[in-house]
Amino acid sequence: QGLGHYPHVWLFTSQGVNIYDADGSELVKVIPPERACHNMGNVTNPDLRCYWADVVSDGHKYVWASVSRGKDMIDVFNIYSGSLVGSFGTCGSPRDLDFHPSREEIWVHCSDFSAMEESHMDVFSTVTPSAGVETRILMHNNTEARSYGVVVVDEALGDVGYATVYGQKYIYKVSLAERMVEQQISIDNGEPRLSGVYDMAFSPVNQHLYLRTQVCCTCG
Repeated sequence: QGLGHYPHVWLFTSQGVNIYDADGSELVKVIPPERACHNMGNVTNPDLRCYWADVVSDGHKYVWASVSRGKDMIDVFNIYSGSLVGSFGTCGSPRDLDFHPSREEIWVHCSDFSAMEESHMDVFSTVTPSAGVETRILMHNNTEARSYGVVVVDEALGDVGYATVYGQKYIYKVSLAERMVEQQISIDNGEPRLSGVYDMAFSPVNQHLYLRTQVCCTCG
């Protein structure tokens, strides 16, 4: 069953993917676990698990979903048929996704512990998802720390994006062309209680980044 060129609502669940019409009143397609999820077991004892961390659509051809546990994968679904196009390897524990329309790229922020030769972020072409894009972006050199955080890219930001790492008092300005951290920007302003950034959003209207910070306190 095809979905046509009409808008739909995609719901990623522990039992696969459900696709509804635009107002959510009618379930038009179900993608079962055996076609949407990953086998954590083996051929003899299959163990299908559906773990999702984030989902984003490029609005034209594909819906992209980061697999949150068990497999370091990005699942790509055809936006018109709902079929799984493929599962593509990425950096450890992919978490946050963002789409850059003019660059036709999906940017991935991973959250695992990683060795220095590995990357904290990844990039996929929305034109050809299977085409590998060589990426090695490091936001810290402490392999004892996770790279857990979020990434923001937007046409209004041009050729740069911004990323965070949980527990770090910085935002990281990333060159999208060179795929490297261009600048590490301190945000604590001398405030000792600020311990990091939890979430971040960008407004193309006023060209501001909005940060939800982590604050550490003494509990007695």
